[in-house]
Amino acid sequence: LSPMNTERLEGVVARRVSAAAAALAGGRAAAIYSSAPESERRQPALAIEQVFAGIAHRMVTEHGVRRLVVAGGETSGAVVNALAIPAVEIAAILDPGVPALRSLGDPPLALALKSGNFGAGDFFAKAIHHLERA
Repeated sequence: LSPMNTERLEGVVARRVSAAAAALAGGRAAAIYSSAPESERRQPALAIEQVFAGIAHRMVTEHGVRRLVVAGGETSGAVVNALAIPAVEIAAILDPGVPALRSLGDPPLALALKSGNFGAGDFFAKAIHHLERA
């Protein structure tokens, strides 16, 4: 059984993609995140990973996004799988344990994939700055 029904998953993804695409069209970076205290979480982690994987896939395939910063080890894996990235190479080290990556597939992507346990407090700013130059 899917942790989130397909129709609901597609609706959540479509709303987030629309908001992100509007931000990018306005010349801004788009940040999409989930956050809630554990006691308030209603969706299992797999559903959240599916949402982020769907958003990343649509932003790359439909909106031409070529730079992604993804936080969360399982979420990063879901995004890489959804994008069918066959391999990556290390482009730079952003923080200890967190490299900037270049995909070796088509389309070429600049990526920062961060596990929850790695990265300094300014990681996101550094990642975005580095990937903008990639």
